[in-house]
Amino acid sequence: MLTTEHIMHNIDKIKLVESEKLSKIAGFAELMLSQYLLEGLNEFLNFHIFLARNILPETKGEELAREVRKMQQSVYNK
Repeated sequence: MLTTEHIMHNIDKIKLVESEKLSKIAGFAELMLSQYLLEGLNEFLNFHIFLARNILPETKGEELAREVRKMQQSVYNK
């Protein structure tokens, strides 16, 4: 199971891997780091939705998935 420490360690590794060339392009490295973080957190969320849908009764699992998608859409539509 992923822990907060494991996620933060991976983020730190991404920062260290950043190449010198990327850092010379204004803001590109920070944008890439933000994108990696966002993608990772979305995968983490999707995995937990998958787990919840397998544990909860079918109607409750679907309801939870719909509510989370609504929240995601409201964030992306801002």
